[in-house]
Amino acid sequence: MTIDAIAYQRQDVELLHDCLGDRAGYYLQISSISAYQDPRDVGADESTPLLALGDLDPNAPVTAATYGVLKAECERAATERFGPEIAVVRPTFVIGSHDKTLRFPYWVARIRRGGRVAFPGPRSNPLQWIDARDLAEFTLRLAEERYAGAVHALGPTPALSFADALSRVGAHVGPPGTSLVEIDPVRLSDAKWYEKFPLWSGPTSETALAMSNDAALALGLALRSLEESVDDTAAWLETQPWSDAWLSGDDEAALLDE
Repeated sequence: MTIDAIAYQRQDVELLHDCLGDRAGYYLQISSISAYQDPRDVGADESTPLLALGDLDPNAPVTAATYGVLKAECERAATERFGPEIAVVRPTFVIGSHDKTLRFPYWVARIRRGGRVAFPGPRSNPLQWIDARDLAEFTLRLAEERYAGAVHALGPTPALSFADALSRVGAHVGPPGTSLVEIDPVRLSDAKWYEKFPLWSGPTSETALAMSNDAALALGLALRSLEESVDDTAAWLETQPWSDAWLSGDDEAALLDE
């Protein structure tokens, strides 16, 4: 059995197959919803078309711009090398403790500080996620059952809005007096704000963050509450410093004052 969680370029898949050959046995790849073309509507399922490689080198450096295209190419490489009876799991944002991307941890850490918390609008933009523990348990379940096919690993469905998700974090760990202040996305046109405000999908609604998890639920996906993920993240943050990549107090104050 092979569970491939590090397929980022075609060569990753090809080298793995070259090393393992028939010893690979059943193969499951962790992909991403970023491998999809933008769905036309909310509630899109696993039949959504994948991104095409086009003129991009299949082993190009992984960046924000190339990530999705390369993940789609990794899926195609897996089918070519390991055969059609493979599984592909496509998660959305993975949250919880030990998150090196520090995306969800930022919001838990910032909201725990309290006060006026700046967040980027539009407040109605959808947001979906999956706890790392739920992703792991679901992946093992599929592997044990030798599932073949592609399936989402995400929730909730229907998606919460970005503001509602942050409000639940605030209600759970925010000290008294904590308030969320929406920042007009027109003021956040500089690309730096995508790093300072993690999990933000930008000034327009993203249908890729409002996809269906019906197939996964039918296969046994179990989702713990957002509050459980917050608790797990908060406990880990007790041992972590404030990241230099996060929004500084001065920058946040300037946004709020404007």
